[in-house]
Amino acid sequence: MTDFNYTFTANITTNAVNRGEEAAAAGGGGKGWLAALAGALGGMLGDRAVKMETMMEKLNDLNAELDGLGENDQAGREQNTREFQTTLTAFQAESQMFSILSNASSTALKSIGEGVTAVARKQ
Repeated sequence: MTDFNYTFTANITTNAVNRGEEAAAAGGGGKGWLAALAGALGGMLGDRAVKMETMMEKLNDLNAELDGLGENDQAGREQNTREFQTTLTAFQAESQMFSILSNASSTALKSIGEGVTAVARKQ
């Protein structure tokens, strides 16, 4: 499990650094590399949040659709319920990915910041 956590965090951090460098090259220069990393990680979290919001809207639409179905439309109600549960499960998975990314981002930024602080003290 530790190897997975390390690899996952390392991949997220590498991806974030690459995104931060791309943003700096595109005109976002002047920021430090730690700020670029934080911005890129925040962007990744934002992407996950947008996906979650889209899924939540779909859940709301399915719920409204279910309210509009008649009591006699059993097949329609069953289909709606299946689709609702499928979407809800995907939303829960996306929420967990958001949580993992959020924790990994926080840990990475904190660890890097503390490491830089420790090195600066030794100078």
